[in-house]
Amino acid sequence: MYVVLAIDFFSPRSGGISIHLEHLAKYLTKINYNPYILTTSGDRTCFEKTDGGLKVIRIPSPLYSNLVIPKKKLIKNVECIINDIDPDLVNVHHAFSPMTVTIPKAISINNIPKILTNHSVPICYDIYRSQWSKIARLLSVYTVLKHIRHYDRFIAVSRIAADFIKNFVNKTIYIIPNGVDLEEFNVKGSKEDFNISEDTNLFIMVGRSTLKKGYELGLLTFKHLLKHYPNSMLLIAGPTGWIAKYITVVSKILRISDKVKVLGFIPRERLIKLYNAADVFLHFPWGGESFGIVLLEAMASGTPIVASSGDGLKYILEKSKAGIVVTSYNAYEIVKAIIKVLKNDNLREELIVNGKKFAERYSWFRLVKHVDKVYKMALHGE
Repeated sequence: MYVVLAIDFFSPRSGGISIHLEHLAKYLTKINYNPYILTTSGDRTCFEKTDGGLKVIRIPSPLYSNLVIPKKKLIKNVECIINDIDPDLVNVHHAFSPMTVTIPKAISINNIPKILTNHSVPICYDIYRSQWSKIARLLSVYTVLKHIRHYDRFIAVSRIAADFIKNFVNKTIYIIPNGVDLEEFNVKGSKEDFNISEDTNLFIMVGRSTLKKGYELGLLTFKHLLKHYPNSMLLIAGPTGWIAKYITVVSKILRISDKVKVLGFIPRERLIKLYNAADVFLHFPWGGESFGIVLLEAMASGTPIVASSGDGLKYILEKSKAGIVVTSYNAYEIVKAIIKVLKNDNLREELIVNGKKFAERYSWFRLVKHVDKVYKMALHGE
């Protein structure tokens, strides 16, 4: 069965959605689907196969200008590709990007089931839910986002993501959370892999290049933590470009640059080694987090978590009991939570065990069966 997974946020536009799609495609293949990843990301039009054997079609196109008014060229290119593949269904990922509004236009005359998976919520949605809902309803009527209602089935990666997308459509939303590919986490890592001595306390942050990930709060927290644990290092993986430079500048202003290293984008295997090597995983986004796939990755690696409770993160952490949730953005309060993890061996072991058990429940081996069920419902018009 042929399926097109359409996405704008795919490598080299790295992030949780990209990882989600790679794993989904991998596990769809295991249950006899033939997935093609169609993306506007990249620097040239091409067809390629990844090292894992995934088929990727790239039609480079700008993100934001296409979201306002999708270019006719993009619509035409997508239409031609869909006609060539002749898929059984199309699954678009991320409800608020060019592909979301392009697909209904490109295959409007084709009788191909269209599924939309929502991965996001706006910043502070959990706090200002009524205000954001009013804005969303206006957007669903007066902007190109009205095309969202043309999809046949809807999936959301969390309850809060489902709640938000309901402002755009009056249909059932199937909640299928982000997953983790447990096969990847057989890799072991150590601090020595990153030129850090084993007696050094290693803290890590992982995220894409965006200010909403709260790197500033992480740096400020780490500065205060150094007063208690001077033999410590903070490694930050993911950010590139001006965000990476910004983090470096802030660390210099805080006078902790000798203790902080921005790794930028690193290969998947090395990232998993980093999770394994860390003593504590730190995650303090300012909001707009519907799930937090990095939390699952830390759990699968056996790394205790200290994180803020923004939007969808609180639900995952409280349910898993794999980390400490800090409801305040006060760096001193966060430091207290980190010290609690470092000093209490029993608590640390409990967080590790809980995290690994929780990650097993969210394995792609299990979740892909739920995706398959929604696909078949769409195909059969149920």
